[in-house]
Amino acid sequence: MSLSTSDLFNQPTFSDVIISFSGRRIYCHKLILCSKSEYFKKLCDPDSGFSESTQKVIQLRDDDPDAVEHVLRYIYTAEHKSDQDENWKLQLQITNSAHKYLLHDLANAAMKKFKRVASSETDPAEVFETMMHIRQNTLLPEALEVAEHLETIHLHSLLKVPAYRKLVEQDRDKVWELLDQFNDVLVAQRAADLVICRKCLSSQLRDPGQEAAPSCRCVSYNQNLYDERFQIWVPEPEFGDYLTRWPS
Repeated sequence: MSLSTSDLFNQPTFSDVIISFSGRRIYCHKLILCSKSEYFKKLCDPDSGFSESTQKVIQLRDDDPDAVEHVLRYIYTAEHKSDQDENWKLQLQITNSAHKYLLHDLANAAMKKFKRVASSETDPAEVFETMMHIRQNTLLPEALEVAEHLETIHLHSLLKVPAYRKLVEQDRDKVWELLDQFNDVLVAQRAADLVICRKCLSSQLRDPGQEAAPSCRCVSYNQNLYDERFQIWVPEPEFGDYLTRWPS
């Protein structure tokens, strides 16, 4: 009878090392750890000079305990799916730990789960909490980009969140950064005339002052009876797209 590595996870049988972290102990096997992780391979190498290479119990510090347990289980099972896939906070910690222990496939899988769930937050207070949690719990650039993206797309609603306002008030550089963003938005607007047919309500976008009625069947010799004009402002980069949707 043969045993798979998954059958040996946290089993004292044939265990030659115990991984200890945050009060937890997992029975492990150096051969399995070293074959899956370069981190453990170097840590357990007798020629590495690390004291852990000769110790029966290896202490892991500064990691989220649930994340470490997921990492060790993955080493034995090669399975990253669990009932915690929607827990973005845990997936972020798993990503951190997987990077530390050089398990790149697990890191990529956990990062995808984290980004999918964390990026879906829409409630302003939850968005703020998500941003702050990310920035306080990781240095990974790809994860920090999620916080930056959330802040950018939810900026107007975030400004109504007392905790965010307080944060901004304490950071003068942040105030100027936000003012620059608002200024860029205002500058990048282009005036246009929205021409609407009073009869059929069809509409077209025109350059200001351009003489033309909506290209509908309602147009008569007396154009002014049918069209009504409104000046609007549209984002400069999207002006061409608006003209495509409302062609001349």
